[in-house]
Amino acid sequence: MGFGEVFGKSWKEYKVNFRSIFIFMSIFILIPGLLVILFNIFSIGNNANLQKILFNPSLVNMGKSEAYFFIFSLLMSLVAMFLLLLTEAGLINVSLGKNKYSFKELRDGGLNSLGKFIIFSLVLMIFLGGLFLLLIIPGIIFVIYWIFAVYVFFGEKKGILYSLRRSMEIVKGRWWRVFGYSILMILIMVGINIAASLITLPTTIIYLINITMGKEISSGLFILNSILEVIASFVGNLISIPLFVLFFKNLYLDMKKSKN
Repeated sequence: MGFGEVFGKSWKEYKVNFRSIFIFMSIFILIPGLLVILFNIFSIGNNANLQKILFNPSLVNMGKSEAYFFIFSLLMSLVAMFLLLLTEAGLINVSLGKNKYSFKELRDGGLNSLGKFIIFSLVLMIFLGGLFLLLIIPGIIFVIYWIFAVYVFFGEKKGILYSLRRSMEIVKGRWWRVFGYSILMILIMVGINIAASLITLPTTIIYLINITMGKEISSGLFILNSILEVIASFVGNLISIPLFVLFFKNLYLDMKKSKN
């Protein structure tokens, strides 16, 4: 199939499952993000020194409570990363077996496969990291060769090394095609996230005006901007992550079929 056919099929699958995907990603991405914002609002509102640090970094005088706040923020960032991996794992795991799926299937698929997905991702990062340290070109070459490895890993339930080899077999002889499709999908994903980021445009403009005029950033503006950033990030992820996963899933299944 051509790029348009694969993308069209993926878009159709995304629309059919939008309700399930929306609930799934709202529970594991949007709600945790908003809870963190509420915690930040409470912490900032009850700590004058923390307000000074956030809104006027030149007046840094960090105590224990402020240090705990930033440590907690770091931990929450790590939790957010794992929750994002969980949504990807659920989408990959479930979509390989069917074209229509429920929230429960996505949730269970993500929770059951998260550990395997993390291990797979770490091993892949180590291999690719080593290649990129040697030279950029070999790293790029193998990113494309191994692009279907995660689908083999979950779809055929094989080991990591087998999945990497199998992905190479599928891509072999069609590397440039997969490379071109990947570039087009990356550009589409970037465009989606840029469009979603426009949600924060009003507060960003006010931020810039205040900074230019040398004014302090008010707590209200900080809170509003933080909420809009969470929403903008969620909207971008809600569209780009499932589309990306489904596109390469459908491309994998098509190329696997034609290779056999």
